[in-house]
Amino acid sequence: MLSGRDADLDQGMALHAQGRLRDAERTYRRVLQQQPRNCVAVHMLGLVALQTGRSETAARLIAKAIALQPDYVDAYNNLGLALQELGRHAAAIDNYDKAITLRPDDADLHSNRGLALEALARWDEALASYDKAIALRPKFPEAHNNRGNALQSLQRPEEAVAAHATAVALRPDFAAAHYNHANALRLVGRFAEAVACYERAITRRIMRRPTIIVDSPCRRCCGGKTPLQAMTEPLPVSQVWRKHTTIAERRCRARSA
Repeated sequence: MLSGRDADLDQGMALHAQGRLRDAERTYRRVLQQQPRNCVAVHMLGLVALQTGRSETAARLIAKAIALQPDYVDAYNNLGLALQELGRHAAAIDNYDKAITLRPDDADLHSNRGLALEALARWDEALASYDKAIALRPKFPEAHNNRGNALQSLQRPEEAVAAHATAVALRPDFAAAHYNHANALRLVGRFAEAVACYERAITRRIMRRPTIIVDSPCRRCCGGKTPLQAMTEPLPVSQVWRKHTTIAERRCRARSA
């Protein structure tokens, strides 16, 4: 039977998974009143801050969670994302590298690392990260889409066309990949096909910002992912869509007392 404090943490994570971020935050704070060194509660509180646009606070809290548990892979990933939101892309890469050292077979980590590398215009390295992500998870439409964007930046549009085509084949409702596919087709002069892709993108409500994805309470045990927050402000037509993956706590991890 769960103790009251464990039950509070479970409740907070359930609220988090439902998108009730304010309620989840209050619950995590209640846990920390009793267990100020509970690294899971500190991390999850930081994740709420990240999802509500408080990136400085998020970075501080998630770094504290890592200080409490130095092998905390998910926290390294989410600290990387918070640092990217703050424009500190090199520091973000350092954190993704630490996470990958601890869990090298996680495709999300390699994909997020690629996004940080792209932000520094390190296109070849970004492409290598996407290739690694796809090798680990071949049916990873977001990684194929991001790979296509990197190939466009490397002025390899024919390969980009193929990458985006794979993304939309894997996920036909992936509006952003249809949009990026259209951009690549336009670069190679396949204008009629590009127009058709733009039309598919429009019908699938292309103009969305990246969706923050958070795992179910234990991804390894439960499988699947629950979107907690989708930011939906319009993007400029010239801006391609990229996806970060924010990883919530796996409940199979031991907690600090």
